[in-house]
Amino acid sequence: MLTVFALVCIVADVRPSQIAIKPKQYHLLSQCKATKIYGNTYTLTVLFSNRTKAQLLLDTGCDDSFISEDIAVKATLKRLPLATIDDQSIFICKTNTMIKLGDWQAPCSLGIVPNSVMDVFQGEKVDGVLGMNFIKNYAVSFCSQKKQVQFFASSNTTINRQNTYDLSGLGFNAAKAVQMIKGEDNLYSIEAILNGTIKCGFIIDSGAYMSQLSKRCAMQLGLPLDGVTRQQSFLFGEVFLLNGKLKEILVGQTKIAEVIVDYPKTDPSDSLPPLLGMDIFNRYRMFWDFPNSLMYMEKYSKK
Repeated sequence: MLTVFALVCIVADVRPSQIAIKPKQYHLLSQCKATKIYGNTYTLTVLFSNRTKAQLLLDTGCDDSFISEDIAVKATLKRLPLATIDDQSIFICKTNTMIKLGDWQAPCSLGIVPNSVMDVFQGEKVDGVLGMNFIKNYAVSFCSQKKQVQFFASSNTTINRQNTYDLSGLGFNAAKAVQMIKGEDNLYSIEAILNGTIKCGFIIDSGAYMSQLSKRCAMQLGLPLDGVTRQQSFLFGEVFLLNGKLKEILVGQTKIAEVIVDYPKTDPSDSLPPLLGMDIFNRYRMFWDFPNSLMYMEKYSKK
């Protein structure tokens, strides 16, 4: 996750809000095999024009996409100077290129980062991140049981084309839509109710292998702030995390029981936001309609 922001936790009116749903159709652009790596996160194989392959982490919690300098050299990508100089940026420069996911090609703006940035992935085969500057343009289906990611173009009008589906054809119920809120930094969040009492905003983060609370939210829930910590590497630095157990998280109409969450032991600026991560998404078939800011989740069934 490159960008973080604080989301406020408040005492909840526990009745889920209703959302007006317009009929939508989705045209399948690409179906990709997802490779599971450390912590139940997933990478996708991306192909560049000279057939260089890269494994990019599917990361809805990262505002930008980027690749290592090694991959940029192998793919012979043209380097562009950064539009602005930011002391906190990890980018050396940027590039605009076509990437291929399965049989589908699409343009993508990529940052180029030092090879050492990949150390955060603890030796896993990760060459970069496919972030929200790219993902936000599409509806995305994720199924961990099938190890499959699909990209769709969404439309509010009828499309008479092959490989075009409505929600029911994709196995999702339109009435169970969860409203997503788009932030200024390309990240999307949803509202959830914790233990039936606390309403909390969570960033949708497929790059996080564990869901996470802010320190403020953990304190409101009465979670202990002492105990054994573990050190977690983020792109912005190292953080010491505790973990605790929630009785339930209510997301729209879906009640998720017995959730283990991380939260920071210390965070003076309250800058670490709540994240909904892969420990949740791996339990369900997920569908994120980013252009329409709607999320759907259904239990996996082999039928």
